[in-house]
Amino acid sequence: QQLWIGTGQGLCIYNQELDNFINVDSIQGNRNFLNNRYITDLEFDSKGNLWIGTHEGGVNVYDPVRREFTYLADSTRQGILPSTNFINTLVNIDDVIWCSTKGGLLLFDAPSRKKLSSGLLARFSNAQVSAIAAEKSGSILIATVKGELTRVIPLNGRFDFQPVLKGTELGESSNRILTLSIDEKGNILVGGENSGFNWIEPRTNRVYRILAEEGNIKRL
Repeated sequence: QQLWIGTGQGLCIYNQELDNFINVDSIQGNRNFLNNRYITDLEFDSKGNLWIGTHEGGVNVYDPVRREFTYLADSTRQGILPSTNFINTLVNIDDVIWCSTKGGLLLFDAPSRKKLSSGLLARFSNAQVSAIAAEKSGSILIATVKGELTRVIPLNGRFDFQPVLKGTELGESSNRILTLSIDEKGNILVGGENSGFNWIEPRTNRVYRILAEEGNIKRL
């Protein structure tokens, strides 16, 4: 078995049987290497290909059979890196790879590795999307740096949008959402910048906050 580990200095593969690490370096233009060393997230598709989010190089897809990478990144314009090349998180939903980026939302069809177009993208085109999570109901939660959390509900080829957080519930000056997760009861778990650990009851959208307090074992 192999464990893939993304770091700020590249990608590591840990082989459990041999008890050793293999480092995958970044070499521009070499299909056997990453195009960027700063790894932000990892996700597998149904064929076992590894999708790799990077801080400036967009998405890299590693094919373990061919042992090579495919680079999915927008081109630099006038020396400026597109904000969509800064990937925050990757989520695989029915072999569609959802990417949260500094420039909004990206969707890729995993089998073809082609970028998908959708009216959904326009909704978040001016937002820095920080995290994505899929609910058991089929809805998708999308969080932004401004602290907004939206439930996206697929409805016969279109989408309905329900606000969960409007941006101030976690605090006026510390509302940035960094990570999302769903527990076995369907509660939404939210980690925020300087706002501690929070969880949301999905039916009422009520927010419960657990803040940091040094020396209190019931706090962070």
